[in-house]
Amino acid sequence: MKILVTGGLGHLGTCLAERLSRGYEVTVLDNCSNHLENYELSDAIRVLKGDIRDYDTVKKALKNTDFIIHAAAQIDVERSIRDPIFDADNNINGALNLLEAARKHNNIKKFIYFSSAAIYGMPTYIPIDEKHPTDPISPYGLSKLTGERYSLLYHKLYNLPVVCIRPFNIYSERQNPDNPYSGVISKFIKQIQLDQPLTIFGDGEQT
Repeated sequence: MKILVTGGLGHLGTCLAERLSRGYEVTVLDNCSNHLENYELSDAIRVLKGDIRDYDTVKKALKNTDFIIHAAAQIDVERSIRDPIFDADNNINGALNLLEAARKHNNIKKFIYFSSAAIYGMPTYIPIDEKHPTDPISPYGLSKLTGERYSLLYHKLYNLPVVCIRPFNIYSERQNPDNPYSGVISKFIKQIQLDQPLTIFGDGEQT
């Protein structure tokens, strides 16, 4: 079984690639723009340096692939507000390149799209579930929702097997809590280790 992990040098991607490489043949496609520092992947994992915005690169990466895990993304919310075109180019056009290449590949058993909790915007109730209305408040949230909708549309139109995942606060021991992209859990863990009070905004009931 051969699996392609896009964004496989980032936090989520390295976790997935390492775990999957224990029983499957894993290839990582990453442009190395936001790779996890000070971490080396297992030698069993094949690494391709390339950008999902380039269709020819994507097409070559998909050769002989059975499963696609699309975890590559522009994840900087503030940058998406400053430069929505850059955000859309990465998150929408990149996803479309993968979907289109997968559609023409004919042998893809599953296309797994990693969406984001940002698609919900300000929650109208908590805990948020899959039925909660989607109302993104940033170009990033909108681009991730658009990628999700495109994935589902490719399933309806072309029968491409698709799964969309909406992760919340992913964490692991590999995270740097000082990284601006790290979630609240890693920051809380660091504060606990330093015997510092937890930084909680508001009453802590919001998400």
